[in-house]
Amino acid sequence: MQLSSLLAILPTFVAIALAKPTDVLTKEPIAYYPVNNDDGRISAVEGSPNGLYVVHNNTHAAYHGEADTQTVEKIGRINSARAAADFTCDPSCNGQQHNAGDIQSAENGLASWFSSGLSWNHQIYYLQNSVYAFGCDYGNGQTTKASDYQASVSCVDSHCGSSQGGWDSIHDWKATYGREFGSFGC
Repeated sequence: MQLSSLLAILPTFVAIALAKPTDVLTKEPIAYYPVNNDDGRISAVEGSPNGLYVVHNNTHAAYHGEADTQTVEKIGRINSARAAADFTCDPSCNGQQHNAGDIQSAENGLASWFSSGLSWNHQIYYLQNSVYAFGCDYGNGQTTKASDYQASVSCVDSHCGSSQGGWDSIHDWKATYGREFGSFGC
């Protein structure tokens, strides 16, 4: 193989070697929407579309769009979960009840974004009507896999049921994942 041929394919190999999970922090959002932040509880303003948001600051969240329905169907077959020893099921239920279909849609939406090993920090949520499927980061950022998130959702479902609000705090991960209605807090 000639040197010119090697140099021609070198950028491809470098791109593959440097590839990393989808990083929502560097991906350009579709838009920024104002949020209400009352005593640490985040809620979208009226008219905010359903989809993924990353809290940008105390007044706005970056909107990244709705879930890809084809990706939602593939979840569970993609990423392998973190080591089982790292996962602890420590749920809290808040007593709020809501439509199980909206809850499942919000959780599937967030899981679809996590299917690529999404990197994020601080607060992330998927809004479906008034349901917030959310994640809270208490460390230096998270790279979440759909299977890790689904383990947390299953923990909440097994203790709170599929139509009650609640969350799971995973202390070793410095993260909390959950669902609340009308607003959420980290």
